[in-house]
Amino acid sequence: KARAAVASAPEVETVAEEVLGKGNAVDAVVAGVFAACALSPGVLLGPVQILVGGAGAGFLAIDGRVRQPGIGAPRPRGFMSAEEIPDAARVGVPWLPATMSAAIATMGMATFNQVLSPAVALAKGTPRAEVLKRIASRGPRALEEGALGVELLAAAGRPSGGLLTTDDLSSPRPEGQKA
Repeated sequence: KARAAVASAPEVETVAEEVLGKGNAVDAVVAGVFAACALSPGVLLGPVQILVGGAGAGFLAIDGRVRQPGIGAPRPRGFMSAEEIPDAARVGVPWLPATMSAAIATMGMATFNQVLSPAVALAKGTPRAEVLKRIASRGPRALEEGALGVELLAAAGRPSGGLLTTDDLSSPRPEGQKA
């Protein structure tokens, strides 16, 4: 079978091709997305959407857009035009790890740890390596547990002018929707 992967970064393409040789296209896409996370700190907290189709399976869509924060928190009334909006108020709830986990669970062949291994190796020597290791072992629960959750809440929680809550970090449970 002829298989190929294409990506905007050569490192991401290499990871996707490597995983594609052992697994299926979903495994390769998830590995490629996490390789991009290893290279750039902003990718992990960004949006992702996956549409998968296959013979006999139909189409499946998994929505990993960033969500509005504030589950269980009092809603603010907004900001006056003269006020400076804190950076923390611009942070949403990241669903990327949960979306990637759902994709592997529903359509992948490899384990979550297997598809994250190349990204962890790519991130070696950076702060992102520990984050990716934690996600590889805990899945999307890594965002709500331990140091990562504490740091996210410190950076984007109410004390910093944001709305991110512990309930937000435990909320991502995307499901595949038949398209």
